[in-house]
Amino acid sequence: MLVACGITSEARTEVRIHGGGSHFDFDIVFFDRLTGRRVMLEVTRVAITQASVAGSGILASFDAVLSILRTRERERCEEANVSAVVENDEGNTQFIPIVFTSCGGFGPRAHAFFKEVYKRAQKNGRWAMASGQPDVNTTWSTLYASTYWDMRLGFAGAAKDAEVQSNILLWDQTRNLVVVGRQPHHPDPNFASYSQLDCPRRAVAAFAAGGL
Repeated sequence: MLVACGITSEARTEVRIHGGGSHFDFDIVFFDRLTGRRVMLEVTRVAITQASVAGSGILASFDAVLSILRTRERERCEEANVSAVVENDEGNTQFIPIVFTSCGGFGPRAHAFFKEVYKRAQKNGRWAMASGQPDVNTTWSTLYASTYWDMRLGFAGAAKDAEVQSNILLWDQTRNLVVVGRQPHHPDPNFASYSQLDCPRRAVAAFAAGGL
């Protein structure tokens, strides 16, 4: 998106930046063509569940989710290693936390960043996808940069969430964990999925008694 919209000529991923006696591995790093500043993005996925917004009420759910996103953004900005890297560059580096929900919604700072990207895309002649970004396959519903990239980013967030949940289920099945209440555990404290007897304490007792 950054390259296609003319924000930068190259964006690198998984980059370790040193500074202030510390370092941090940023998800995306690029140099802004307009400002010349180095921009570092760190992507965080937040799972919004009923428990995370408990007590907010149905009418307050949007504000509750927004509060969660803002809190996570603030936590990312206040991380000691991130602050050390940014402050060491004397204002030449900008850090932007990209926080999105498991269903594809983005936090306020991410929204502001994308809004600026699309504004610059218009000035760069990259707004209309057919003429400005001809190498990208689009449809009638994604004629402009904002509609196309918002769709792609939201879908990427939802797909990643589905991938994570699928991996959890696969790991549980591989380890033969019993799922109770959608959680991989068992009400019996003596249960162990790795024991054929499903009860390691009893298994040890049986072995000690010569029963195995």
